[in-house]
Amino acid sequence: MELSEDEVKVTVEEVLMPFTLVPVPTDEVYTVAQAFQCFLAWPRDLVVSNPSVQTLKHTNILNF
Repeated sequence: MELSEDEVKVTVEEVLMPFTLVPVPTDEVYTVAQAFQCFLAWPRDLVVSNPSVQTLKHTNILNF
């Protein structure tokens, strides 16, 4: 599936409302419960990042 400019690829990691319809359904996935741990397209403006997830930043290592 090709994404449009206003969509991103996401995975659902937590389901709070299982019967809620996903905004970009596919033939196999149309509820949030079905989207659990699957990759699917999602409108960029509806993506909520998890502030408790931290990313590691690259640091330079000095060689002596």
